[in-house]
Amino acid sequence: QGQARLVKPRLAMYQKGKLTSRAEAESGLIETRTHEIELSTRVVVRSADDDSTLRTESLLYSPARGKIYTEQAVEVDRADGHMSGQGLEATPDLKEIRIKKQRTVITK
Repeated sequence: QGQARLVKPRLAMYQKGKLTSRAEAESGLIETRTHEIELSTRVVVRSADDDSTLRTESLLYSPARGKIYTEQAVEVDRADGHMSGQGLEATPDLKEIRIKKQRTVITK
């Protein structure tokens, strides 16, 4: 009913024709009208630009808003450190990240 189940989905996300990130998970759902995608179980998003990596158990991608969201625990690894917390809103390229309850470790 307006949804399709995805098994081991692999997504490539683009902005203005340029690859921004790739995402994979064990399962997912796509809303066929809005194209919103919910990924679940071992979700990994990798930025195409700088190898930043997001890991979580559930993630919603809204193409209309150009954002990814979760209320689950998250871990983000970047060249300059490691962030973790609960709940996230970010751009798919992981350049803008807002973690709601955050813990950060700076390595440089």
